[in-house]
Amino acid sequence: MGKRGSLDMAKIREHLQRLRKLVGWSQFDVAKASGICRTRVSLFENGHITLQPMEVSNICSALEKAAAERVTAISSISTATLIAAR
Repeated sequence: MGKRGSLDMAKIREHLQRLRKLVGWSQFDVAKASGICRTRVSLFENGHITLQPMEVSNICSALEKAAAERVTAISSISTATLIAAR
């Protein structure tokens, strides 16, 4: 799986790191929510290791949940602001 596998993992790594930052999480937060040690999260984000598919899946699930919670919170604030403005 040479270069193609490496390229895909690089894209996954960049995407997950970008999403982590968007939801305002630290590597520790990702580690805690996904059950993966923080050191492995850091090594992965910095391109030093490749995670197992299940580890990547766990990180994706944790970040997806965090993003959904953030959208819900923003939505609630927006609704409350609109109601208060009436």
